[in-house]
Amino acid sequence: GMSDFVAKPVDPPKLYYAVLKWLPAQGLNSTHVAPPPDSRGVGATSIDSALPGIDIERGLHMWRREEPYRKFLSSFAEDYAESATQMKRSLEANDGSSAAALAHKIKGAASNLALLDVAKWASEVDKRLKYGGSVDEAVASYASALEVALGSIVKLSQTPRWGAMGQTAGGGT
Repeated sequence: GMSDFVAKPVDPPKLYYAVLKWLPAQGLNSTHVAPPPDSRGVGATSIDSALPGIDIERGLHMWRREEPYRKFLSSFAEDYAESATQMKRSLEANDGSSAAALAHKIKGAASNLALLDVAKWASEVDKRLKYGGSVDEAVASYASALEVALGSIVKLSQTPRWGAMGQTAGGGT
C-alpha cells in the first residue's frame, strides 16, 4: 500500500522528510522528525518581481544550479512558444485528446521549471478537456500566462547572471 505522498515537482527536503518519517527510529538521535522548512523563504525576491511568471527562488531550489535551470527555461520557450496556438488549432479540429495531451505535458514541464501560472492554466485546460467545462476561457488564460512567462524567459536570457538583476538568488554563479 501507499503510506505517504510527495507531489511533483519533487522538493528534496519534503521527500527526505517523508522517507525519514517512515523509517524505523533505530540509530536516530530523536524519534521526532522535524518537517522541512518552507522552500520559499520569507518572500519573493527582487528577481522574482523583475521576471513575472517565473518563481526563480523556487526554480533554483529545485534545480540547485543556475546554468541548467537557465538552459531548460530556454528549451521550454523554444519548445512551447506556439503551444497556445497549437491547442486552439487542435480544438478547432475537434481533436481534444491532442490538446489535452499537450496541456498535460506542459503542466509537468512548467511545474518543474517553476512557471507556476503556466502550469496552473495548462492543468486547468487538461482538466476541463477531460472532465468538462469552458475550455476556451482556460486556453485564453493559459495563453496569457505563457506570454508573460516567455517574456521573462527572454529577459532572463539577455541577463548574463542573476547578479545583473540587482541581487544573486540562491547563491547562483
